[in-house]
Amino acid sequence: MISIVTPTYNRALLLSRLYESLKAQSCHDFEWIIVDDGSTDNTTETVKRFIDENSIPVTLLYQPNGGKHTATNLALPYCSKEWTCIVDSDDWLTPNAVEILSKQARQIDTKTICGISALKATSENKTIGKHPEIKVVDLPFFDYYFKLNFRGDRLLMFRTELMKQHPFPVFENEKFIPEGVVWQSITKGKLVRFINSKLNICEYQPNGLTAQYRALMENNPVGNALYYKILSENERATFITRIKSSVLHLYLLEIATKNSSDVSSVLPDKKLRLYHIFARILMPIYKLKRILGT
Repeated sequence: MISIVTPTYNRALLLSRLYESLKAQSCHDFEWIIVDDGSTDNTTETVKRFIDENSIPVTLLYQPNGGKHTATNLALPYCSKEWTCIVDSDDWLTPNAVEILSKQARQIDTKTICGISALKATSENKTIGKHPEIKVVDLPFFDYYFKLNFRGDRLLMFRTELMKQHPFPVFENEKFIPEGVVWQSITKGKLVRFINSKLNICEYQPNGLTAQYRALMENNPVGNALYYKILSENERATFITRIKSSVLHLYLLEIATKNSSDVSSVLPDKKLRLYHIFARILMPIYKLKRILGT
């Protein structure tokens, strides 16, 4: 039913925790695909031990360090199940996670619903973010955030066919791109089922992607400029969101241009929209705040 994909870089010790949570699942209708993204620790030896134990189906892939998005792309051709779920190497799943996701997947109409989203929680069982009281709701993906104003990182599972049709864009010398670039493509014109079950336990690492987001954004400007360009053009986004996204798009585009990067795919549309005008007015203020570190 589910292909669980875990890109990992130097997280051998943490992988064991995720492995134990997968062995403890109440439903074993899944496969685990691990992509070693050029680790220099004992990740390979650790995963080979998982494979030798033969408790759950595990596939190990390797690539030179290229970032989570390229590692995910590498895994997709090996995903043989109907649904694909990315679980980070510093996370783990509750014992009923696969069972609940599989049950929801069997109930939905895949012609209209392309994915399922569940809550994430801390190790103290505190829900991450702000979410609705209702247990299940089917919505356009970005309506959950833009129209209903809910927030927080969530576990996402999409149909494997769609994941394979929409791999992550890859830009030269860049090792990070927001996952939202692909989620916007996959969910366009479709619904996502949001469930209020805490299925993914998170323990954000000091050196993880979340902690380093601002630096990652500026060190990988083309991919991030693409994300904010698409977001600024998202018809479901609020006007304020479009302005903020346009400011970041222009800011990152300027960095990429100074780096002599190819920015042809992330240039603003020729048709100047009102939020673009506001964004250009606000750009100097944003740059000043960045210089001052506020």
